[in-house]
Amino acid sequence: MKTEIVLARIAEKEAIKADEKDVEERLKKIAAEANKTYNEMKSLYEQYNMIGGLRSSIVEEKTISFLRENAVLKEKA
Repeated sequence: MKTEIVLARIAEKEAIKADEKDVEERLKKIAAEANKTYNEMKSLYEQYNMIGGLRSSIVEEKTISFLRENAVLKEKA
């Protein structure tokens, strides 16, 4: 829970978002893995109100990538 809060705050501060293209790409990937069409998967996610959760997951992943790319490692003396 704490990790999710920290990631959400970083995402907010750094303006990291999941736009429609991100959601579409993720749904296409999920659909391919499930041997479904994009439209079938999109309908399923919309029917069960899962688009928001998918969007949150994408933002978390983007935030973690941002942190990895911008991390500064220091060696202990």
